[in-house]
Amino acid sequence: MGVTLRTRDADPVTSAEAVADTDLARSQMEVLAIFQIAREEGVTALAEHEVVAWGRRLGSTYSDQRLRSCCPELERKRWLTRTPSFKPGPTGTRRAEVWALAR
Repeated sequence: MGVTLRTRDADPVTSAEAVADTDLARSQMEVLAIFQIAREEGVTALAEHEVVAWGRRLGSTYSDQRLRSCCPELERKRWLTRTPSFKPGPTGTRRAEVWALAR
């Protein structure tokens, strides 16, 4: 089950450039590495905003949205799983889904 990169109809030139700059496999591997490093430090599950925070801390060059998008993509590949729990979101007003490495 592959992921199809799509461009915007309204601005195809800059949209195509953005798609060309996105390396899905590499960003997904980076998110898996984030989960592995977090687990080594005793953190077994992360919300998407925590994935972004860990990514920044570890020097990720991907956008926050690219890091967040990796979680459901990796779930479809069965590398990550949604846990039944939630954490407060980054603003504290919404609940954030929590992700963990699949067993």
